[in-house]
Amino acid sequence: MLFSFMVVICLLVSKFLVDSVGDKILSESMSNFFADKIIDENYETTDFSMLQDIEGWATILDENNQVIFSSNENERKEYSSKALVKLHDGQEKINGENYFATSKFFNKDGKEYLGLICIPEKYITYTISLYNTTFSLHYIFLIFAGGVFIFIAGYIITLLGISYAMKRTIVKPLHYLTEAFTRVAEGQYDARAEYDGIYEFVALKNYFNVMVDKLQEMDNSQKKYYQQRQQLFADLGHDLKTPITVIRGNSSALLEKELPQEHQIKLLNSINKNAVDINELIDFLVYYSKIDCADYVLDLNRCDLAEYLRQIVIDKIDYFDDNEIELQIDITEKSIFLDIDEKMFKRAIDNLLNNIIQHNPKGIKALICLNDNKRIIIADTGNKIPDNIIDDIFEPFVSGNKSRNATDHNCGLGLSISKKIIEKHGGQLHLAQDYEGFSKAFIIEFD
Repeated sequence: MLFSFMVVICLLVSKFLVDSVGDKILSESMSNFFADKIIDENYETTDFSMLQDIEGWATILDENNQVIFSSNENERKEYSSKALVKLHDGQEKINGENYFATSKFFNKDGKEYLGLICIPEKYITYTISLYNTTFSLHYIFLIFAGGVFIFIAGYIITLLGISYAMKRTIVKPLHYLTEAFTRVAEGQYDARAEYDGIYEFVALKNYFNVMVDKLQEMDNSQKKYYQQRQQLFADLGHDLKTPITVIRGNSSALLEKELPQEHQIKLLNSINKNAVDINELIDFLVYYSKIDCADYVLDLNRCDLAEYLRQIVIDKIDYFDDNEIELQIDITEKSIFLDIDEKMFKRAIDNLLNNIIQHNPKGIKALICLNDNKRIIIADTGNKIPDNIIDDIFEPFVSGNKSRNATDHNCGLGLSISKKIIEKHGGQLHLAQDYEGFSKAFIIEFD
């Protein structure tokens, strides 16, 4: 578009100059045949042969427009005012041709005369077009060459200006973005693009930085996930090693030695107990792997949550009594309906109740509460969660006991499984220390 605009400007300038030169050539060519140049009071002795060469002539009229002299033998005797006007306009026909005349008034012997120079129209065109042709073509060539030079110079200057503007407005921000992209491609997710200028590039920078924030978050999550998986297998190996060692030692003793029946029964009970603990650990691991899978789908059914919790408490009441734990039940009488996977949700609640039984001394108080806002509270007056693990209490294999093994029924997966199950149901599970007269409380909330 800019190129076309410059071409048009160049052509207009050239046309103006050519028109100006053409007018100059025209005026210089015609001036040789103007009456002002040829006619004077000595017209009787003037050589009008150059007019005869182009079929023209000179005529002198008196004050009554009577012809008193003419270089044309066939000239009329007088001119009317109308004929003079037509002759000056190039519209007077003589012998079938249009003639054009220039005129000059002059005085002689105290009288005023009018001199006419009459030229055929065809020779006026011929004379103007071809007079001093060499000069006009040369001049036009110079004008054209100058126009081309101006155009090329303007085009180059324009290109340089555009190049400079593009460098400042496009190349520079693209350089910043490319540099940031390169760093991200190399795994430097802390890289951010810095630019403040054109709106479109600022928007692109902002979108890029948001994308990198998400990539960094995903990278951190992935690293954390791999670390957790490695820790999971390491802790699993640790928790399996102790009961397997006990089973192996006891079974070897039974095979290699003749022991009293009472001692044999004791060893067999130990083997059975450790086998049960291993089975429980594997059961926990199966649940954890199942709910940790993104593709796992809950088997949801509409359920009265209040009645559902009462049934779970009834199934556990004997365990609380055996451990001399005073259980307070505060479940609303109102029906609270919720879509849950009954089997998985029971596992989540059982894990929280088992924590109270397994990780606290006898004689404590416990609470299970459900209010009208679908808020479940499972609390106790037992041991607090140590401060150093509060932030990680829901991570796999995290426990408050310094020595954690399967024989203590403390595999460290229970709370992690409960949290994942609750979150699968669209809820949140969190820990509150020193909760309304209880040392700790696990609170489940639904939106």
